[in-house]
Amino acid sequence: SNGTVNLLADITGYYQGGAENLNDSPGRSFQGDIGHSGVLTGISLTPPLIPAWATGGFDHPGQAIFGAGAIYVPSHTPETGQPIITALRESDGSILWGPQPIPGAEGLAYDAGRVFAVDFYCALHSYDATAGTAQWATKNFGEGCNSPPTAANGIVYFGTNTQLIAVSESTGAIVWTAAASADHSSPGVVNGKVIVDPTDLLVSAFDASTGAP
Repeated sequence: SNGTVNLLADITGYYQGGAENLNDSPGRSFQGDIGHSGVLTGISLTPPLIPAWATGGFDHPGQAIFGAGAIYVPSHTPETGQPIITALRESDGSILWGPQPIPGAEGLAYDAGRVFAVDFYCALHSYDATAGTAQWATKNFGEGCNSPPTAANGIVYFGTNTQLIAVSESTGAIVWTAAASADHSSPGVVNGKVIVDPTDLLVSAFDASTGAP
């Protein structure tokens, strides 16, 4: 939260600096923000950075995200390889909830009190960000999905090898779909457009509300 920035890798670290409140700022999505710019705007760091806490023990962790005062870490159980999510408190690194077994976590996104995860079979799952309880899940849309979803303005976007899918954050209902090879591209949301850059290098943009090209 205030005066902190989070750096997570194989061992989760939390470092103190001169940052503003990060609860709803970049860090909730792949590469920082919903546009995947990799830039944390509105944050001013004052070196030297001082370690505030550290925790580890995550087996094959993915990219962590944060929101609502917590850090959400996707990883696996070392015994069986079961995908799990663990939520850590930003303040001290203690466990808020989890490890929560999930069908799969090819990537996470946070928005408005919910954590979203896409599994290998291209189903999207929603979890309560403060309690970790499952809320809803879509049907399977195929297999081989391996890119994080993006959540913004009440809609979650994710892709399969044949389509880009927009889902209501609150209900899990399908808002729209569009033909696109997007299973290897985490959708970016910029200026009212959803942008995917699939493996065929053909960049596509769609209206974020309607899916119109």
